[in-house]
Amino acid sequence: MESVSLWERGYAVASRGVRRFVYRYNGNEIAQEVEEDMSGGMETPSIGSVINRHDREWKVVHVIAPVSPNGTIPIVRVFLNDPTKIKGRTLGVRHLP
Repeated sequence: MESVSLWERGYAVASRGVRRFVYRYNGNEIAQEVEEDMSGGMETPSIGSVINRHDREWKVVHVIAPVSPNGTIPIVRVFLNDPTKIKGRTLGVRHLP
C-alpha cells in the first residue's frame, strides 16, 4: 500500500477544481446549506442574479470567493435573500487571501 501525504491528497483535490459552496439564506446563520462541487463544473453565482434553490427564487446579494492555498478545498460563500425583501441594495464580491 502506497503512502500518500495529506498535502499530496489535498493538491490532487484542489487541482481537479473541487469547491465547496456554502449558501446562507436571509442572513440566518442556522439556515445555511453546504454543497460540494466535486467536478468543478458549478459556476459561482454573480451578485444581483436570481437563482433557484428548493423550488424558490433567491437573489444573490453577496459572494465571498476565496483564493485558497494548495492542499485545501476552496469555500465559496453565497449569501441569498428573498427577492421580495431586497430594497435595491447589493454588496460586493470580496476575494480572501
